[in-house]
Amino acid sequence: MNKICAILLLFAVPNIYGQEFQTTFYAEKGNAIDSVVIGYDLSASISIDPSFGEIDIINEPFNTLFEIRVGQIDLNQLSCDENNLLFVNNLITYMSKVDIVPRDCYGYDNNTTINGLAPISSLFIRNKDLPVILRWDSAIFDNVCLNTSLITDWHPGGWFDAACPDLAIEPTQLSGQDSILINNPSGIYIIDPHNDTLSMFHIALGGMTVDVYNIEEEEINIFPNPTSGLLKVAFPESGSFSINVYNALGVRLLSGSHSEIDLTRLIDGIYYLKITDHDRSFVKIVYKYGQ
Repeated sequence: MNKICAILLLFAVPNIYGQEFQTTFYAEKGNAIDSVVIGYDLSASISIDPSFGEIDIINEPFNTLFEIRVGQIDLNQLSCDENNLLFVNNLITYMSKVDIVPRDCYGYDNNTTINGLAPISSLFIRNKDLPVILRWDSAIFDNVCLNTSLITDWHPGGWFDAACPDLAIEPTQLSGQDSILINNPSGIYIIDPHNDTLSMFHIALGGMTVDVYNIEEEEINIFPNPTSGLLKVAFPESGSFSINVYNALGVRLLSGSHSEIDLTRLIDGIYYLKITDHDRSFVKIVYKYGQ
């Protein structure tokens, strides 16, 4: 089978197990290709769910040629220590080729949070297999239930307030591009039971809660964007507008009701500005850099 046919098959994986949403991420290392399936379902858990095709393979060695895996980690055990080296028995709940998480379309559903965090899927790649090109279908993330989905190796306990050194991927929206080149190991890596050193990359599936999209984008001027701190908002008309700033997981970080809002105390990264006037709402992506 040639490489192009293999790619087409990976994007055509059928919904065998009946989950509400699934998609395939595949990785290329030279001529070698491997893939994992990630998705969500209202009835899924953060444990192994055989009904969704999840099989724990943590005790099986990685394929010597090339392999990627996905699974769940214990977020309480994930931290940045001096060595950035953690061990699998303290961290990983399971590894699989399929990971279906609880559905959390709007980023911070109290019924699906895990110790206050939205569900994530952690991708595992052996350091010795890098560099790797990771690909996905960006078009399926262009909807309100998935449009803030992202991949990063920043600490998922805070995303923008992580202090782990030597990070490989800043938060990258899955709707904005369809591939990424991973050149370097992640900021936190682990040793598996077979003495392979693995990098972890975290994928969060989610969207923004917006009731009505009927303020036209051209009616609102937001500047400067990117900003290093103070963000000004010019409204199309006088009136009472509320401004809320959310992170990529849908957590509200700042609120205001004036024509400007100060992002200075926020860590550099991607944020979502939601402007609301009674029954009208509009969401704008803003970039905060240069702290």
